[in-house]
Amino acid sequence: MNSYIILKKVLILTGIAALAYSQKQLGAEDLGDFSANEMKCIKDHNINVSKVTLLLKQPYIPENDFEMNDFMECTWKLDGLLHNNGSVAWQPFYFYVKGAYIDAVGMTELADFFANDTINHCKDNQGKTPGQVAVLLLNCVIRKLYV
Repeated sequence: MNSYIILKKVLILTGIAALAYSQKQLGAEDLGDFSANEMKCIKDHNINVSKVTLLLKQPYIPENDFEMNDFMECTWKLDGLLHNNGSVAWQPFYFYVKGAYIDAVGMTELADFFANDTINHCKDNQGKTPGQVAVLLLNCVIRKLYV
């Protein structure tokens, strides 16, 4: 049990370091540093790219920002994390969360455990729109790294 606590602390610190590094890399000069799907959503939904860049620098995405929820819904649908009807595509979301843990710690065996644990912890988040559900889930995954 003691090794589990130590491992959890290592994972938390690694996750915090990865998050801080990724945020450091997103500077004001990188406004165009979006994936093709993100750029499609920005263009198709006439989303303020400066605002999205600024909000993505925050530790958590605002949960009641209409424009950000719209952006998240669009990108998650294009990335296969939401079905066209707005429901969460749990299998791809599992692999997304697992990939985040693998990137953070580099250990596939532990990533399975933590991805399942995180999804079980976060899956009951309810939002008013599919985009808000995406934001709530993403914030929950990030918060789970800090617990």
